[in-house]
Amino acid sequence: MLDIAVSAFEEAAAASPKDDPSRTGYLFDWGQSLLARFVQAGRTQDLDAAVGAVQTSVADARPDDPNRLVMLSTLTTVLTIRYRHTGRATDLDAAVAAGQLAAAGLRAADPRAAQIWSAWSIALLARFGHGAISTELDAAVDAARRAVAISSPDLPGHAGYLSNLGNALLTRFSRTGVAADLEDAVDAARTAVNVTPDDDPERPGILSNLSSCLVTRYEQMGTGEDLDNAIGALQEAVAASPPDHADAPMYLSNLGNSRYLRFRQAGNRADLDGAIESVSKAVAATPPGHADRALYLSNLGNLLRTRFQETGDRADLDAAVDNGEQAVAATAPGHSEIAIRLSNLAAALVTRFEQSGDRRDLEAAVEAGQRAVDATQPGNPDRAAYLANQGSYMRIRFGQSGNGADLEAAIDAGRQALAATRPGHLDYGERLSGLGASFLTRFMCTGNAADLAQAVDLFQAAVAARPDHTGLGDWLANLGAALLTRFEWAGDDKDLDAAVTVLRDAVAGLPGNHPHLAGYLTNLGNSLRIRFERAGDRADLDAAVDAGLRAVAALPSGQPNRGIYLSNLSTSFGLRYSQTRDVADLDAAVDAGRQAVTNTPDGHPDRAIYLSNLSKSMRTRFEQTGEAADLDAAIETGRQAVAACPADHPDRAACSANLAASLGVRFQHTRQAADLDAAIDTGRLAAAAIAPGHPDRAIVLADLAVSLRARFEQATGDDTDLTAALALWQQASRISSATPGIRLTAARNWGATAASVGRSHTAAEGYIAAVQLLPMTAWHGLGRVTREEQLAQWEGLATDAAASALADERSGLAAELLDQGRSVIWAQVLDMRTDLTRLSEKAPHLALQLDGIRNVLDVPMLEIRAAE
Repeated sequence: MLDIAVSAFEEAAAASPKDDPSRTGYLFDWGQSLLARFVQAGRTQDLDAAVGAVQTSVADARPDDPNRLVMLSTLTTVLTIRYRHTGRATDLDAAVAAGQLAAAGLRAADPRAAQIWSAWSIALLARFGHGAISTELDAAVDAARRAVAISSPDLPGHAGYLSNLGNALLTRFSRTGVAADLEDAVDAARTAVNVTPDDDPERPGILSNLSSCLVTRYEQMGTGEDLDNAIGALQEAVAASPPDHADAPMYLSNLGNSRYLRFRQAGNRADLDGAIESVSKAVAATPPGHADRALYLSNLGNLLRTRFQETGDRADLDAAVDNGEQAVAATAPGHSEIAIRLSNLAAALVTRFEQSGDRRDLEAAVEAGQRAVDATQPGNPDRAAYLANQGSYMRIRFGQSGNGADLEAAIDAGRQALAATRPGHLDYGERLSGLGASFLTRFMCTGNAADLAQAVDLFQAAVAARPDHTGLGDWLANLGAALLTRFEWAGDDKDLDAAVTVLRDAVAGLPGNHPHLAGYLTNLGNSLRIRFERAGDRADLDAAVDAGLRAVAALPSGQPNRGIYLSNLSTSFGLRYSQTRDVADLDAAVDAGRQAVTNTPDGHPDRAIYLSNLSKSMRTRFEQTGEAADLDAAIETGRQAVAACPADHPDRAACSANLAASLGVRFQHTRQAADLDAAIDTGRLAAAAIAPGHPDRAIVLADLAVSLRARFEQATGDDTDLTAALALWQQASRISSATPGIRLTAARNWGATAASVGRSHTAAEGYIAAVQLLPMTAWHGLGRVTREEQLAQWEGLATDAAASALADERSGLAAELLDQGRSVIWAQVLDMRTDLTRLSEKAPHLALQLDGIRNVLDVPMLEIRAAE
């Protein structure tokens, strides 16, 4: 029927002379029929022809033509529709001008006034979205209010005017954040639904507008009821629309988007699958060339990428990229929706890069992400999301290139994104966490403590912001990594325990094919390994190896950052070898370390530390097998590691210290003075490069002291090296952030070396420090068996300490040291039996809590675990 009407009106207009008054009416009717056919079929040529016909009718109409105001209002509408499909700004300007003329020509009690005010409001709203001029937004709301005020509730168009008012208020809320606008928008949209009969053909569109208001309120307030009601409204809209209805694909697409939001909120896979099904139907129902097809393709690509992240199905990821590329290709550069389509494509591309390592995908993602930002005006509510995404892509590219400009760009984009996002917004936690990741990355490169503190604060704020968010696992993992890093930097055990806890929470419940599982596991393994080094609980070490193996097994083939997972696994295997002396663990450490280096290109920021870790493993294997080739390879690899570190690189101290240790070992076997001198020089460089409070400073100083003692024993007997060695051991034993075992070893070497050269007073001081550190190596939080194993490593210490005190003519001290060294565990038991009577009198609640803690600590570790 539409085709017949279009042809009939076209023929009538063509057959009418230009001076025939009826020609204007034919042209106008032709334009309206063309617009109706465009709405049904989506052919842009119909839309262009409609604009032309209505423009001509307006131009030809006499100033006193009673239909001229309606023609102007219709021109406003058709130009606004064309702008939405083409992004052509000149159409918006013409639409607003036509609407203004129509509104200015209205007379009191004109029955067409509501329609004219509403059409002008819609055009103003569209131009605000394009240029973000706040006065036009207020004018749009005022015009919409006028349309509602002068429209009678019993007239057919009243519900539409209410719905348009809801949209205008919703847009103003997005701009200003005034809560009253959002509430008024929901009220207007809901009233529009309530006054629309079930069989009204406009009801599906009005339901769709209500869902938009409810979704926005959900995003601001997090109330699940709003989201459920939005989905219900869209499901009703879909059910009420015939399959061939022009707007049916739009309702399906909106339904898919809303179910996706609910998936993000609750994590129910049925919502994600349902979202993909709805948007797939929208694409299938929209022919190629239709103005809305690109929108649906882009949304479908975004949903498929999300499902890939849940399932690991590569077919979904490739389809996401393909849909995204089709969507961008079908969208004109100046189109109002080009930014979101570019952003969705960029997200799919960077996800595929993370799986395949193909740098072309990463570069394409960075380009698309930047185009999305550039295409969005400041003040646009979507700009924050595009900035946040671009910050993530730049940080990832920095990880590949090491180019500092990329990291600075990531931080700048993250800051802008966070500043443009209100607290409480659904994505606020994501923005906090993303910026925190960039600060943590910069800390890892520069060692600036302020960056680390900022990262921890941001991650903690993210976790606190939306504890019910499906992204919580990522935020917990990031927080765990930052806490672990801060522990490594400052040595606070509370950070280490907190890191283990939050990383276990992050891993818990993740499916085996989750794309982030490997990263969470390797960070958990690191934290457990470090806690073992701190406290000596063997269960932590075994758990660290297990987590590392699971992390590597969870990696997809071609993972570009494979090196870090392998290097971490190598370190855990090497540490377990030091406890078990199982050669299989040592060989596994060397093999994983070599793979880590092989999988990491030259110039990568982490290549130096991977080389250094491999060097350490090969040195350890030499000490086990005596194979000189392993030691020579360890030294060569260690030199490569130091050469790969710039002077200000945070890993330079560790790499230098490791090389110094290898050179010292070779000296012990070859007695070549050049190796010993090189070990001392390199060790001094390491000591100068490491921060005073760093937990590893103790072992760097202690190893340097060993080399200085060796040169003293090897050379002329000049006690300059000896005095320096004793001072270094003393410093190392007093670094509170270091592990107790390293501090105790330093103190024992301090005492034993001084005793060997007759410095009895210095020897006694060293041994006093060692005996005082014994309880820390076997603290009460460990199980009884583990404490006994720890103390067994220091057998004879108390006797040596007592002997040194006697040599210094301090017999009372000798007896005290002997007693302290032999009764560490018994003293801990007695400490737990302190009388709480006086405390009970002053603070009974504290006494009760302390007694409960004491009882828990008295229980053997196995019993505690059984009770959990």
